[in-house]
Amino acid sequence: IWVNNNNNKNDHDGGDDGSSSTNQNNATLAATLLIAGVLPSRIGLWVYDISVTQLFQQTVAPNVRGQVG
Repeated sequence: IWVNNNNNKNDHDGGDDGSSSTNQNNATLAATLLIAGVLPSRIGLWVYDISVTQLFQQTVAPNVRGQVG
């Protein structure tokens, strides 16, 4: 969510309006939300991959285990 707090630019004499710090906070929030969203998705994919591998290994008949070709 991007918020622009610079609605009243002419209300002061050109001093620092804090927009730099607001932009930094927004960038930090955006990066945090990105990581917070990607991390669980990657963990879920990893768990799914392990589960599928385990199921494949359990369905191989014992007499063909370890054979190549």
